[in-house]
Amino acid sequence: MMIFSSAKGVAWIPDKKSPAKLKVQFFWPFSGDYWIMYLDKDYRYVLVGDSAHKYLWILAREKQMDEPTYKMLLQKAIDNGYDVKSIIRVEQDCN
Repeated sequence: MMIFSSAKGVAWIPDKKSPAKLKVQFFWPFSGDYWIMYLDKDYRYVLVGDSAHKYLWILAREKQMDEPTYKMLLQKAIDNGYDVKSIIRVEQDCN
């Protein structure tokens, strides 16, 4: 059985001087920070966090990411003040 899930949100740039610091709202009236800390020049992957250093995502277009790239992104997160000890690397092996 396949279960599909999706979420729709609205994003905006509250400060035009910091275009990588977005606000995202999935339901009114709550919104959260969505800060792009690193974006691959070819848009293959991105490192995203929040202003409180509580949430961190590594997003990629492909199912698998090579280990050097993954470690580089983790180091960038550390350099930005994130604790990556408890990060969960999700297996992307479903069809």
